[in-house]
Amino acid sequence: MTENTGKKLSKLISLAQFQLVEIENLRKICNDYEHLNLKLKMDWLHTPSTNNTNYFLFYQDDGLVGFLGLYGFGTELQITGMVQPEYRHKGIFRALFSEAILECKKRDVRQVLLIAEHASADGTKFAQARGGDCIFSECRMEFQGSDASKIESYLTLEEATPADLPTLAHIHAVCFNATGNAALVIKMLQKEGNSSYLAKLNGVTVGKLGLSKEGDGIYIRGVAILPEYRRRGYGRQMLSKVIQKMLAERFTHLILDVQISNSNALRLYQSCGFQESTIYNYFRVVLGVPQTMILLAEP
Repeated sequence: MTENTGKKLSKLISLAQFQLVEIENLRKICNDYEHLNLKLKMDWLHTPSTNNTNYFLFYQDDGLVGFLGLYGFGTELQITGMVQPEYRHKGIFRALFSEAILECKKRDVRQVLLIAEHASADGTKFAQARGGDCIFSECRMEFQGSDASKIESYLTLEEATPADLPTLAHIHAVCFNATGNAALVIKMLQKEGNSSYLAKLNGVTVGKLGLSKEGDGIYIRGVAILPEYRRRGYGRQMLSKVIQKMLAERFTHLILDVQISNSNALRLYQSCGFQESTIYNYFRVVLGVPQTMILLAEP
């Protein structure tokens, strides 16, 4: 912990309820100021970590003015964060980022992905100044209502149990080129607050997806159909089943992210009533870059 007069930087393994409220309030301030939709991975924030420092909070003038989170497993982690508008350009995010990088190096993390919303000039500038290259972009999509619930489906949707974890990991590995990371995939699927579902055709598993709470909505993740069952409409049927289920449970705010380069998935989600709300750019920063290559810029 680093302390100065009226300032405090806290490094935490998990977050208390009052801190979650502070982070959500700070997020709202930043979103309203720049008309953004900051990606903070709220399901991770609500899940206690066992032994890693993943959260960095900066307090000043008796309030939370800066936050940074580390997310993921293995040798590549993702970073998101924010600073209250009137406290920017004072070194706060630079201090949070420096502490996070020190933590990454302790854990033998080789590179990080800085997530910057496309509409955030400050976030993009900071990532580029740290030597970040934009390696891909995701489109955040929100359900706006459609006839998806009327789609005829031949599939059944079954909530996965712990015994299904190997099957889920296999589908994830095959569909997302994650071969060799089964243990990490299983660890991700076991996170508290996440639920997974298997789509079956006459008892045979053809795909899967996951759900988690995000604010007042439901985040749909890891939508995947096994290669041998694609181009038969099963992806749309599976998504339709989930939409029906969520609407029946009175969840109307449904969101998901999809890589912009995945045109087939984009068309699928649009056909089910999802529309683009924002774009997130992922900047890869390789750790160990000489300091002479780092420009001085920050949000």
